[in-house]
Amino acid sequence: MTLVLKNGATCQVRSLETADEASLYAYLNGLSAESRSRFGPHLFDRESIHRICQDLPDDVFRFVAVSPENTLVAYLLVKRGMLPEDRQRYEALNLFFDEETTCTFAPSVADAWQGSGLGNALFGHVLATLRSHSFRRMVLWGGVQASNQRARNYYTRNGFEAVGHFWHNDKDNVDMVRRLD
Repeated sequence: MTLVLKNGATCQVRSLETADEASLYAYLNGLSAESRSRFGPHLFDRESIHRICQDLPDDVFRFVAVSPENTLVAYLLVKRGMLPEDRQRYEALNLFFDEETTCTFAPSVADAWQGSGLGNALFGHVLATLRSHSFRRMVLWGGVQASNQRARNYYTRNGFEAVGHFWHNDKDNVDMVRRLD
């Protein structure tokens, strides 16, 4: 699917493929130190990237956006259910979600493409895909750092609501949830 961004740039969005291994490694390791510190669903080393690209389970959706120059410019993960540590935090807030209809979301956009509208355009595509798989609720993978105001604004604009704070690695984080129905 082709996305047209607010600046007129285009990119293709599709599922991650096994052939994307070198491109995903280059993408993740090309992120700034700040961006890398804010995206943490998995390690950025070659072995981890190899496993990710070779093992594409049915309960994890992995999307990429590719520029006209055939460079990865965004990478998003969506996992069916919740991570155990996320579930525990939500349950402590008296929020109980069905594993079959809840998913966990982790987006990233290349530094040069941040602010281009790519994240919003991708989110629209992801929502359509998730709704077609009967998901009703989305939570953030490990929350979002409270100091990351840009990301918090992005999530709020896209319908997420803050439901609690927690500390991880000496950083204040915010759990956010979005209904999909």
